[in-house]
Amino acid sequence: MEQKKKKRLHPEPVTVGDAVVRIYWYQKKRGAQKYNEFKVADITRGKRVFHTFSQLNKAQEKAHSIARSLSDAFTKNEKLRYLRAINALKPTSTPLDIAASQFAEAAKIVGSNQVVEAAKYYARLKI
Repeated sequence: MEQKKKKRLHPEPVTVGDAVVRIYWYQKKRGAQKYNEFKVADITRGKRVFHTFSQLNKAQEKAHSIARSLSDAFTKNEKLRYLRAINALKPTSTPLDIAASQFAEAAKIVGSNQVVEAAKYYARLKI
């Protein structure tokens, strides 16, 4: 049977602490039969994947489980460090992971306490 185009409805957010997990609701049609499909976004393994359910309550259970995992994953201090890092990078438009990688590479070359001094020296040379 040929599967028809699916219609996405509004995502339903599930919140635990600061963590928000979305449940995406699709109405699909296969032949003359319509049915619902619920997809839960999951980033707990470092890559976004979707879990698919035919029942909303099962999707909500999974979303709550994921949200609890995400909420428990970071301490208050870790969240604060993350927010400070993101705010510090805003003027540069550099993503946090890229900035961290570049800093680590520079720190290997000149030492972590000398990265800013090395950048200032380089800027004075006007190369």
